[in-house]
Amino acid sequence: MNEKTWLEKQLDKNKNDFDFKKEKLILKITESICQSMAEQKLSKAELAKKTKTSRAYITKVLSGDNNYTLKTLLQIAEALNSEIEFIFKHKLFKQISSFDLPGQYDIYKEKDQYEPIKVKYSERREELYV
Repeated sequence: MNEKTWLEKQLDKNKNDFDFKKEKLILKITESICQSMAEQKLSKAELAKKTKTSRAYITKVLSGDNNYTLKTLLQIAEALNSEIEFIFKHKLFKQISSFDLPGQYDIYKEKDQYEPIKVKYSERREELYV
């Protein structure tokens, strides 16, 4: 029996809610910053120094209770020697990334209508054939 848990039901129920999407994006941003800090063995105090802010401000940013400005994100990215990448993708299409394995995927044409496709990679693995 594959009955969904209470949490899974709540996630399904709220996945299209604006605030839910906003929190999910904030979580992705903060996780990305934390991961980059960990990879570089950079403390909050060191990041604050590099961004010319305070440790308290960095803590606030990483807490997720902040509405980031592009300026703030760019300062942090520069301090982490990183680039910011935003991608707008159409809601009705499944993104196939270079990390997906060859196989069958469902490409959504219209809401709740899909067409199965086969995916294979070129030798260089930079091109994706559908």
